[in-house]
Amino acid sequence: MIVLGINGINDLFHDASATLVVDGQIVASVEEERFNRRKHSNGIPFEAIRFCLKKAGIAFTDIDHIGYYLDPSVLKQTFVDDVVTRYGCPPDRIQYYGDAAARIAAVNSKLAEAFPFAAKTRFHFLNHHLAHAASAYYLSGFSEAAVLTIDGSGDRETSTLYYGQGADLKKVRDFLIYPESLGYVYTVFANHLALGWIEGAGKLMGLAGFGKADTTLLEDIIQLHPDPARPVTIDMSFFDYHIGGSGFSEKGQARFGAPRTQDQPLSAVHFGLAASVQAMLEKAILHILAVVKQELPHTKNLCFSGGVALNVCANRRILDSAQFDGFFVPPAAYDGGTSLGCALHLNTLYTGQSDYTFDPYTGPHITEEYDVKTALCQFVDEIRWEQMSEALLCEKAAGYIAENKIIAWAQGRMESGPRALGNRSILTNAANPDAKMALNTRVKKREEFRPYASSVLEEEADKWFDIARSPHMLLEAHVLEEKQRLIPGVVHVDGTSRPQTVTRAANPRYYRLIQTFHALTGIPMVLNTSFNKHGEPIVNTPEEAIKVLLETDLDALFLGNYHITRR
Repeated sequence: MIVLGINGINDLFHDASATLVVDGQIVASVEEERFNRRKHSNGIPFEAIRFCLKKAGIAFTDIDHIGYYLDPSVLKQTFVDDVVTRYGCPPDRIQYYGDAAARIAAVNSKLAEAFPFAAKTRFHFLNHHLAHAASAYYLSGFSEAAVLTIDGSGDRETSTLYYGQGADLKKVRDFLIYPESLGYVYTVFANHLALGWIEGAGKLMGLAGFGKADTTLLEDIIQLHPDPARPVTIDMSFFDYHIGGSGFSEKGQARFGAPRTQDQPLSAVHFGLAASVQAMLEKAILHILAVVKQELPHTKNLCFSGGVALNVCANRRILDSAQFDGFFVPPAAYDGGTSLGCALHLNTLYTGQSDYTFDPYTGPHITEEYDVKTALCQFVDEIRWEQMSEALLCEKAAGYIAENKIIAWAQGRMESGPRALGNRSILTNAANPDAKMALNTRVKKREEFRPYASSVLEEEADKWFDIARSPHMLLEAHVLEEKQRLIPGVVHVDGTSRPQTVTRAANPRYYRLIQTFHALTGIPMVLNTSFNKHGEPIVNTPEEAIKVLLETDLDALFLGNYHITRR
């Protein structure tokens, strides 16, 4: 059985990706942006598909099933027909949704123009939130679980509850239907603060740490109810994103004022608004979880997926609520993971398999998929390099970091999802009080209010944080008070951090690097951020890695077994 999952179509959507499952094994899962170099790429993922096929050594005609993460007829009904009827919206203001539905309906034809279909290949339009749910449940290792999804929008729902038991994954109910959307509301506020529409949500989460929440500010907009059918309702009179607007309606603008401009300094008002929106989201999610427990009172495990599941602060509130024994969020909880969900759902549907072996390193291998020596020779006049054993490589890299230098670390297969997990990372010393400023000015060019994360040896994590395990950097942790002064580079203004706990089994070479650094300094962690320039996707090829070295103020690049510096 060979199953391909895909997502992406046009400008309304983002984070296109492809996943290939062959005989029950996840061969590859990777975002299109890593190949076409357009961040949050939104088109059909042709290059990602080609990589998956090449990785498996198969032809497109070998594929049995293709799953796509939206249903065009449902999307048109929800985004056009229902909005016109319910809100009196002129159809021409939202015609682009109808056009999108038509393009989605033609996805299989567009695929057929690039790849020859076999007679046996079946194409499936799948529910968006089913794809999110499958991407979490089938990777969780749980034999049964409640599965909660929350995002901006799909093809109908914006929050659902599924129940998984063995191979069965069935919808219990939806909690929110478009245009009512916790994800969209959060994004509207991020855009109002000039943080961006797609990347703004992650930035707002960081900004919230600087402010004090007013828990009453949004109570009349985001209303919580005891009714399990609709535990949350949203007063849409404050918004116009669903009727062709840019976010707030006139009523919303009157409440929250003029939007911040890009060049306007951030103030206490902005910090407070960010904190209030974050608090609102957390409160709403915990309220929904109470309903989940009512619906599935004997369920011991929870899976969480959808774009909102990337909110590490909300995830920590869920964990601390102690309502479930097990809690799992997939690394690619956002739309980039829906291709994985589509592939797993179809493979399970047709084979009955429900347990899958998974790690997040499902992209191209930087030294096996590409010719490193050829790449090095292309830049022979600009770089120096030396080849080393793994032990010497880790010693050299750890020495750089101990000296507060900034290195790039490109090893093995690329991570799936938006977080660097030690294979496409930029690393520096978490103990350096100037680490964030150095990274921002010399390499990343990020806003100064955004925090940086750490990678810590898992067996040492609870000596530094109030958490023992967070392998995918998806949980907020408080840095122990007596440790905060020792690792200022990864401590946010509110005393929190976003650690990745690293084990030898999960990533042997990265573990060895951190272990070597620990022996050298007594600090069992490094500051870890994604290996990319500002506004660009994470690097994929050796050439891209070398260009970032040359175009920024990185001190060194460790690519495979090569130590590379500028001449």
